[in-house]
Amino acid sequence: MGYRWTLLTSHGYVLCYLVSNPDATVRQVAEVIGLSERRTASILGDLEDADIVLVTRVGKRKRYEISLDATFRHPTLSHVKVRDVFGRLQISAPATTPFRWRG
Repeated sequence: MGYRWTLLTSHGYVLCYLVSNPDATVRQVAEVIGLSERRTASILGDLEDADIVLVTRVGKRKRYEISLDATFRHPTLSHVKVRDVFGRLQISAPATTPFRWRG
């Protein structure tokens, strides 16, 4: 059976991955999440613009830090802090097999 819907958006999956992998490259995130590098970079830009992800350059690489005091953008969740969600989830490194959205 194929995936008809998922609980989170692509933005949510990228955020979940970065929680346990702050030193991941765009390529690594894209591979595991199953998105193109271009789309992943765009999502990271969105999360940075929303002040949910703080980006620090370390040499030639970037490090992604989740701003736990940030709130979500959607009006129904605008009162919820990122900390409130990720404090309740136990996120570990994902399976080694990358997810593919379409067969």
